[in-house]
Amino acid sequence: TIPNIEILVIFERYAELWFKNNIVKKTDRNDLHEAVASCDGKQMGRILTSLLKKSISTFDSSESFYHGYLLSMLVGMTDYSARSNREAGDGRPDIILYPLNPPDPAYIIEIKVKKKFNEMQDGLDEALKQIHDRNYEEGILEEGYAGAIAVGVCFCKKSCIVEVEK
Repeated sequence: TIPNIEILVIFERYAELWFKNNIVKKTDRNDLHEAVASCDGKQMGRILTSLLKKSISTFDSSESFYHGYLLSMLVGMTDYSARSNREAGDGRPDIILYPLNPPDPAYIIEIKVKKKFNEMQDGLDEALKQIHDRNYEEGILEEGYAGAIAVGVCFCKKSCIVEVEK
């Protein structure tokens, strides 16, 4: 589902162009999905950075833009359903990947944006702290899923870094 007007605009304006112009290829998405499934944060960051460099302008720098971009890359991940801004624990994580096979873990993804590259690690720390402080995993466990993996994502211009906590 598309959570709000800003994300809808992003989908309408950019997602179709990305796929139509083959800027983002199916293999890119598959590589990203594999990196998520293997909990390889460094590889996820490398893939997303590569995609960002090929497809966006530095003016596309709001958190809602990156949120929509990442969500569009994760939709269609085998064995997972991507949902945006759904309540869990004491808040609303940016994206949750719910497993279609409930014994598999869910992925809680929190996104931060920084204006300077040297602040990106702080953004990752903030994202992971928010996941823990707001008890997002509790919400996942209450729904009957076996567990959750915390994923902090920080964007800055056309760069991205990712940290995964099992």
